[in-house]
Amino acid sequence: MRRKVLKLSTPTEIRRALSRIANMVLNKEIDGKTAYSIVYICHAILGTFNKAEEVEGGSNDMKSNRQFTIQQLLRAAEITGDSERREQYLNEADKLIRTELSREALAVAKKVGVFQADNA
Repeated sequence: MRRKVLKLSTPTEIRRALSRIANMVLNKEIDGKTAYSIVYICHAILGTFNKAEEVEGGSNDMKSNRQFTIQQLLRAAEITGDSERREQYLNEADKLIRTELSREALAVAKKVGVFQADNA
């Protein structure tokens, strides 16, 4: 049996490897047990890649959702004819903007060393 090298460095390479394994089983180059073991490992590695992408992208999703909400509130305030509702929409948007700005300012202050978090 000839040895084949499977690259498993990126999610795309893993998907290609899974296709190659399926073809190798169809061509009877490897048995089902070996193929199952390789497929199991590939899925585990692919799962770690997906989990890493979720963790890295989570904060960006929250920020974009907040920005979308602010845009919607400002648009609703612009469209509505009721002054009370307009004021309510603007107040909600203002709260979200101030929350985002204070978090960013706090993060920058911690990074620069101006603000030290209590360890207690």
